[in-house]
Amino acid sequence: MPKALDYGDKALTGSPHNLDIFVSQAGIAQQAKNNLKLMDYAARGGEICNAIAKQPKPEGMSDEDFTRKVAEEKSAIQNNCEFLETSGFNAITAESDPKSRMTEIEKFTAAFPATKFGDQVSNYAMYTLGPGQLNDQSRLVSFGEKTLAANPNSLPALLLMANYYAESNSSTKAITYAQKAIEVANPDASDADKSRKLSAGAAHNTIGWAYLKQEKTTSAIPELRTAAGFLKGQDEQQYARALYGLGFAYGKLNKLTEAREVLTEAAKIQGPLQAMSQDLLMKVNSARAKGK
Repeated sequence: MPKALDYGDKALTGSPHNLDIFVSQAGIAQQAKNNLKLMDYAARGGEICNAIAKQPKPEGMSDEDFTRKVAEEKSAIQNNCEFLETSGFNAITAESDPKSRMTEIEKFTAAFPATKFGDQVSNYAMYTLGPGQLNDQSRLVSFGEKTLAANPNSLPALLLMANYYAESNSSTKAITYAQKAIEVANPDASDADKSRKLSAGAAHNTIGWAYLKQEKTTSAIPELRTAAGFLKGQDEQQYARALYGLGFAYGKLNKLTEAREVLTEAAKIQGPLQAMSQDLLMKVNSARAKGK
């Protein structure tokens, strides 16, 4: 395998725009389980694939003929380009080292800006840069911004930015990104799947909590109720967060019966919010008893 890669690299030196060689090299690198090499071939090949649409129109050629020429050239290399795109994505999924994986993701997104694997790659990037792996918040936000520049409708990136600004106490920006995420998810559409509904639930949750931080308690309640509806039975921790926020909001408005109802349910859910829900429930019950 190493010798085959060496000879292929020599062939590429002499013919650096030959997609057939890139495909061959990618296949060998995949067999050799050399993810860095595999991504290098996929990314370089992807640049060639993208260059076709960016080529200048030859002087004297009509727009119609030029459009036909580009379409024919794209069609001729479509299979090779799809193979390289899929191979690059496979390299990301197979990579166990976070640093290497992030390097591969950055190469892949530059080479395939409109990839069909966009949402999956964004999820891998957020996981890789998140607290459990590289824990690089600034790089995470930078990746989200780049992703949205290439694809303004990327749900993972919209949710990432909404959560970041919510945690950074930039509530207005958090709400803007979250509202866009809900629009893209379109959870009430007949074809909305579980993933889109969960995304919408998370976005409504973010908006509800942003309103709480802005002291807009009345506005927070419908957002958190909607979030709870989408998240119940699907994402336990996000559901608990929506219920706790609702309990807090109802309590603040002195709607103690409603607060008791949601907090009783939240207090049963194991996780980081369970103790807080139980504590707030005790305070609500105490306030109700005094009210009686």
